[in-house]
Amino acid sequence: RGQSIIITTQRGRCVKFVNNKLTNVKCAESNGYICERHIGIPLTCEADRKWQSFNNFCYRVYGQNGATWDGAQQQCDQQGGNLFTVESSTEETVIHDFSVNLQKDFWIGVKSYETDT
Repeated sequence: RGQSIIITTQRGRCVKFVNNKLTNVKCAESNGYICERHIGIPLTCEADRKWQSFNNFCYRVYGQNGATWDGAQQQCDQQGGNLFTVESSTEETVIHDFSVNLQKDFWIGVKSYETDT
């Protein structure tokens, strides 16, 4: 938990959430994104900085200023987190709720790399 997921498919492809579906696209696209980080003591989700808490994690939605997948991951990393990854049915509900509020495509923490096989 707490890292982006790397999968092997076509080179330079990343995954974004579009209309309640995961879609494989070029990583250079500019999209909104959601950062997540674990709530640790004494860290809490700072409401004034637009972080929301759910199930021991803090989430922040970036919808106005899009970024490439790498740029989004770097921004999340600078804030002590990673791009949001769905790892449970509860988080599927969270991502759906965020998608309704965001009303645009957004990156999640999945990226693919080409292998030599």
